[in-house]
Amino acid sequence: MLASSPSPHPEAARGLLTAEDRLRLLFDPGSAGIEGSGALRFGSGLVHGRPVLALADAGPSDPAALHQRAAFYRRAANEGGALVEFLDCPPLTGAAGTEGLAAMDACLTARAALKGRGLSITALSGPALGPMALTPALADLVVMHRAAGFWSLGGAELAHRLGHEDDPEAAYGGAELHGAGTGLAALCAADDVRLVLEIRRLLGLTRPRAAALAESDEAYTTLLPLDPFEGWDSAALVRLVADEGESLALWPDHGTALGCHLARIGGQPVGLIASNPAQNGGALDAAASRKARRFVDFLAGQGLPLVMLLDTPGSLPGQAEEAAGALAEAAALRRALNALPQPPVALVLRRAQGIAALALGLGCARTRLLAWPGARLGLGGGSEGAEAPQPLSPNQTKRALIAALAGQDTPQR
Repeated sequence: MLASSPSPHPEAARGLLTAEDRLRLLFDPGSAGIEGSGALRFGSGLVHGRPVLALADAGPSDPAALHQRAAFYRRAANEGGALVEFLDCPPLTGAAGTEGLAAMDACLTARAALKGRGLSITALSGPALGPMALTPALADLVVMHRAAGFWSLGGAELAHRLGHEDDPEAAYGGAELHGAGTGLAALCAADDVRLVLEIRRLLGLTRPRAAALAESDEAYTTLLPLDPFEGWDSAALVRLVADEGESLALWPDHGTALGCHLARIGGQPVGLIASNPAQNGGALDAAASRKARRFVDFLAGQGLPLVMLLDTPGSLPGQAEEAAGALAEAAALRRALNALPQPPVALVLRRAQGIAALALGLGCARTRLLAWPGARLGLGGGSEGAEAPQPLSPNQTKRALIAALAGQDTPQR
């Protein structure tokens, strides 16, 4: 039930849901159990039938509330399920001295121990400043309210004291900064209700579901432009391979030379990495490599398989890319792919060449490699590289992906 107006809750005064309302909206109807008072609310219930624990800020935190938060993190680690945290935390109160330091450290230690124990999501419906800013950085994924979410080590007030008086507050931690700039926010939502619903959708897409196989020959064959060097939007291909055309793009405004999506293929939850030739011709840059590496790390932690839909001429050259650490980011991506528990599946559409091909693991015998007719692979760029052997007919794309995910031989043309 949503908060009504007028309301004594400060969240309602800012046009936001209360802590209790966020938890009720998150859980499936009739499944929520909510408790707690003071600064925190705790909940347990189901999201699309999946057991989930959740907590939500209901006021300023103090050392006692930090210890309560740490205890809830330990509970989540012991149960090993999904955790959703709604962070809307003004600066800590009564946290000066060693007592506050010890309470904050206990909180961060328990939060860090959740790594690899289940899916953890932090939703920033309000501020996370100073010490509390470290909490969302330990989550698997962060979702931000576009207007109210704020995530900063110090914020504009501190920056202004240091002489940066003309910088707007959003420049120090708003959703635009972390959605497009740093890429720390995987999703941004326009309001509180959409924020909660996006989390529900994310949790739902990591659950298997039966799906019928339906493919259109014409839809695949008309995707690629006639000019082999012309850019094109791979979003249409993602819709075709995803069950019922449903996928969720993570970090959509960051590293746009490729897309990272959660979807199902043949009923199985998967991560999809898709080149975006509409941006830089699909050339891999530092931001795209960093985004892909974060996504691969996330998939490894959740035990989800990876499917790559690739059309890349190589890495983006230039002094700016060198300064951005493009080489280190490409190497980190390659290292992350090695840690995937299940071999990745790669479909090369037109080309996969140069450092990008290596960073994406196409030279690795472990990668299950598929290719459309005429696709070229190799270390060189442009028209260099050899055509892939045994090309796959586009109208067999989804069947081939399902077979490759199952470790089976794939149908050829």
